[in-house]
Amino acid sequence: MGPTYVLYSKSARALAVAVDRDDVLFEISDGTSTCYAVVHLTWSGQAEFKNCPFTRVFESLEQWLEWMKADHDDYSRG
Repeated sequence: MGPTYVLYSKSARALAVAVDRDDVLFEISDGTSTCYAVVHLTWSGQAEFKNCPFTRVFESLEQWLEWMKADHDDYSRG
């Protein structure tokens, strides 16, 4: 990941892993504010394209939970 990646040089802590999808939920904090990010790991072992790995940033866990519920509903319906 290079300097254009949204989480480049940020301090992150993994909170949860969806092993069936290679997604990790991270807590991102700079000491004054906290946000959360879901990152889809690619396991390529090399530099990625600009939008890889896929990353979605959330302002709160509540916002992430709403996204997760909608994603689950979409997945459950096929």
